[in-house]
Amino acid sequence: MRRVLYDHTGAPRHYLTGAGMLFDIHNTPVGAVQGEQVLNRDGRVVGWFDGAFAWDASGVLAFVKGAAAQGGLTLPKTAPLRAKLAPTPAPIHPLLAHSEPPPITWVWSEQTLSDVLRAALTA
Repeated sequence: MRRVLYDHTGAPRHYLTGAGMLFDIHNTPVGAVQGEQVLNRDGRVVGWFDGAFAWDASGVLAFVKGAAAQGGLTLPKTAPLRAKLAPTPAPIHPLLAHSEPPPITWVWSEQTLSDVLRAALTA
């Protein structure tokens, strides 16, 4: 089952396949989700995902439609998905890594999910 991830404006930005591969909305593989961990293409943990929200240490990065915000976070209305989701086999094979997630800070992160996935590649 594919799940679309929306950013702080309600725009669809990423989607997650049933196999745990994370794609941007243009069908480019950008990472993976293993358990609760969001990994970039290098296999580094860049955030966490609980099935409804993706977050990093500073706050919420993205959410799925139907998620119920907590702690005063306001979710925007989601925009319609106008892209055709067509994942291709991804050359991403992240190592199994384990990192305990911090508690979700119920504010929007200063970064986007795209930012943390890209930044980890250049770090």
